[in-house]
Amino acid sequence: QDGNHFSVKRPQEINENDLTQLENRINQIETSILAGKPDFEMMDLDSFAVQILTEEVTRNFDAYKTSSFYYYLPGDDTLYAGPMWDYDGAFGEFTRLGIWWNDPAGILLEDTPEMFAADGRLTWPVYLYQNETFKKRMKEIYAQSLTELRALAEKIPQYEELIQDSVLCDQLRWPASSGLAHEGKYVKWENNVRYLRYFFGQRLNSLCEAWNISWDPISFMGNGSVHTVTFTRDGEQVAQMEVKDGTLLGWQDTESFYPQGYYLITQYGGLFTLDLPVLEDCTLDIVLNPPEN
Repeated sequence: QDGNHFSVKRPQEINENDLTQLENRINQIETSILAGKPDFEMMDLDSFAVQILTEEVTRNFDAYKTSSFYYYLPGDDTLYAGPMWDYDGAFGEFTRLGIWWNDPAGILLEDTPEMFAADGRLTWPVYLYQNETFKKRMKEIYAQSLTELRALAEKIPQYEELIQDSVLCDQLRWPASSGLAHEGKYVKWENNVRYLRYFFGQRLNSLCEAWNISWDPISFMGNGSVHTVTFTRDGEQVAQMEVKDGTLLGWQDTESFYPQGYYLITQYGGLFTLDLPVLEDCTLDIVLNPPEN
């Protein structure tokens, strides 16, 4: 009803009768969801809760779009959510996707169905989040998963060590200047990894606060160094400041030369926002119009 279409991935060939039955089932489920009374006999509560929770924890830009998968098991008329994939736009990854996606706070599910539909997203999750049974179960799963999520955040340096040789080869094969690689927000790959640790920890903190879940917040400590941040406008330097590693730039620090309504652009042409910690020396260009991509 929101204009989204479902496509059948498997089986690759399906007869008209089976397709009609499948369409009827999906429509029944959708009708119950949009009416505020989701039928959890026809859809699996836990798998939907896990899918939607994962999209929310990761702040996935592609959430609830064509990357969302659902399936039936043989002999089971229950619709399951998953498998989950396509997370290259998660954890505040792309500078070009807009300011909101860099902010580890906020809940996408609190948007209106109209906003979801306008953005090409399936509206089911918004209605499910408004259902007390669903929301309670999703928050329970999140609370039960926090120990593992904290452990995952703490293991990021180990994963960095495991893949660093592969990353170096990727950078040689697809340099940022080629336009074929996602450049991240920082020049050094190590600082993009540090940013991932920062964003993940702050995201967990934010959701625990929003959902009133008791939690020992994850803190992000700088490395003790000081960085030079240079601001330019129309090719001229307008300001320069020394900033401690891991610090967020605030409006009070920049308002004299960075007018509201303007944008900060990195050397790669991506957006740099005041939600991002300073992790290295950088030059930021102040422009009126954001990048198109």
